[in-house]
Amino acid sequence: MNTIRLGSIQDVPVIHVRHPKATADISLFGGQVLRFQPANSHQRLWLGEKAIFNHSTAIRGGIPLCWPWFGNHKPGPDPLSQTAHGFARQSLWNLDHSESNEQEARLRLVLRANEHTLSLWPHHFELQLDITIGESLTLRLTSKNTGAKPWSFTGAFHSYFATDDIRQSELRGLGRLYLDSVDNGTPCNGNGTLAFAKALDHVYTAPETNCVLSLPQGTTQIAATGHDSLVAWSPWREGAAAMADLTDDDYLRMFCVEPAVFQQPVCLQPGEEHVLKMTIS
Repeated sequence: MNTIRLGSIQDVPVIHVRHPKATADISLFGGQVLRFQPANSHQRLWLGEKAIFNHSTAIRGGIPLCWPWFGNHKPGPDPLSQTAHGFARQSLWNLDHSESNEQEARLRLVLRANEHTLSLWPHHFELQLDITIGESLTLRLTSKNTGAKPWSFTGAFHSYFATDDIRQSELRGLGRLYLDSVDNGTPCNGNGTLAFAKALDHVYTAPETNCVLSLPQGTTQIAATGHDSLVAWSPWREGAAAMADLTDDDYLRMFCVEPAVFQQPVCLQPGEEHVLKMTIS
């Protein structure tokens, strides 16, 4: 089967890709890859059974797009401007192009400045997300300044990875130096390997070229460019219990590894663009 079709989850438009090499689901709300599973292999991304699909709440799971800021940001007095992780993950994107051949399926989603985004962030832009689905998954997020003045941004692929048991999972290639966000951003020096035993939020400031996820069900590799940090996050038991869109034991089945523009905002002059790219294989 080799199809690309538009469906929905609870009235949220979702593109279903069924290809001999892999299957994937992509929500147009948020421009968000929800699932990716190579043929004859395990599901790479986690999407919780309590994820909310209502055209306003950010969807927890898959690969949310954090843009044009990563974290909490308050650019204006309007309460809407306090949106965590930016507005891209809570905006409706347009499908600009799709095609498929024997090796892969390709889609292009686009988000442009509009009345709503300008009320939150007064800049003209175009975001272009190119998604390639085959034996691996590649996301290429191009940020373009389409206005007359320079602006700066931060952002991330806030990727949720599926694991059969987080307690038996290990990450390598994050780098040694990190900021511990659970401990007010304290600088730390790790040993290059991360195992999970408690809530954590680490910002690795000198990541290696590739990050390897060693999981009970197999191995996943992440390669990224255009970023300056890798973020590793787990809410653990207490954090999951406090979130309405997580079950109490969801923390056992997922964690986040996020290629991010975090340490130094990217400044784009009119007409300039920046590419953040990630491949999951």
